[in-house]
Amino acid sequence: MKIDKDVLANRATLSLRGKAIIGVVGGLLLLIVLGIRKCSNSIGYNFVVEDHWQYVLNYNNPDSTYTFYERDEGIHNLRYIGVLHIGKEKIKVLTHAFITNRQRGISHIHLFTSNNKYLGNYKLDMIDELPISIESNGLVFKKDGDSCNVLINEPLPKILHVDCFGGDFPYKAE
Repeated sequence: MKIDKDVLANRATLSLRGKAIIGVVGGLLLLIVLGIRKCSNSIGYNFVVEDHWQYVLNYNNPDSTYTFYERDEGIHNLRYIGVLHIGKEKIKVLTHAFITNRQRGISHIHLFTSNNKYLGNYKLDMIDELPISIESNGLVFKKDGDSCNVLINEPLPKILHVDCFGGDFPYKAE
């Protein structure tokens, strides 16, 4: 049996071309998969709570609760409760209750300028300790059917003392 050199050369060329095509296709698939992964991270999976604060503040709808789900972490309930007047400044107040997937709660009272610039927060112990509204330039807290009003004067208190809970909550400035 005689093997033609041209036939062998064509087979070798085809196998090299086939390997090159497979390599190029494999490389393109890898780039596509990595690109999709990067896009999904930048679109939906990088939860930035500060963006949601701004969304709620820009909506400017007092006494409405906004719920945001953070994948594999928990639920954020944000509520814009109104404005405090501290001297000549108007301070926007946003409450934030975070419930982890393990059913643990974290709560904060966040403070912002009238231009939605973050000032700082008071970290509370329990979610049910968050104020429910603002009345007479004070935060209104409710516990077991009773309510108490914590007046906020100039300057912002370094420690927020809430009589209904018997708790003191330190202020953390940004």
